[in-house]
Amino acid sequence: MNNVEAIMFDLDGTLWDVIMETYKSVNIIAQKYHLNEVTLETIKKCMGMNNLECATNYLPELDSEDALNIFKEMVDLNNQRLKEYGGIIYDGVKETLIELIKRGYKLGIVSNCGDGYIEAFLDYSNLKDYFSFYLPCSKYNLSKDAAIKKIMNDNNIKSSVYVGDTQKDELAALNAQIPFIYASYGFGKVDNYDYKLEKFADLLKIFKERSN
Repeated sequence: MNNVEAIMFDLDGTLWDVIMETYKSVNIIAQKYHLNEVTLETIKKCMGMNNLECATNYLPELDSEDALNIFKEMVDLNNQRLKEYGGIIYDGVKETLIELIKRGYKLGIVSNCGDGYIEAFLDYSNLKDYFSFYLPCSKYNLSKDAAIKKIMNDNNIKSSVYVGDTQKDELAALNAQIPFIYASYGFGKVDNYDYKLEKFADLLKIFKERSN
């Protein structure tokens, strides 16, 4: 894999876990509008989905337009709270990112999220300087594979991989025609992948020093 130039990462279930904080934020807004509780199981199921998919799963009692409007309010509050309270950064993330950069790889984030969410992660984790590019798909109404292709085209990247934890991530890599690395410690179950991570630091077994 030392011919790869860039490594793209999913966010939730790959770099961090924010289930509990998201649960708190989402239900502050649900209570505000006297809506049903959004369960932890629903939030976990929706990790990796786009905004409209999340909204209709979180708020099935509403039509899609109303659900999306309230979901956006949930997202805004969650972004604010995550900057302060954050989540669980998976073991070895910072150390592994530093080593991958030393070995010559560019790093990026592609997530099915809206504006502000990736920034909340970067602010809380203090990892902003380690990523050369990132793209929140829902902000630009892009699929993950289209977002991956855009980053590659915009940055003249010829060879990349995608690291994620769900079948949607697997499909994104397939459609973008790049290898997929499955983060098995995350939220999803994936059967088809090129490499499998038991822990984040396993990336260092896959990516050796780049040959120019």
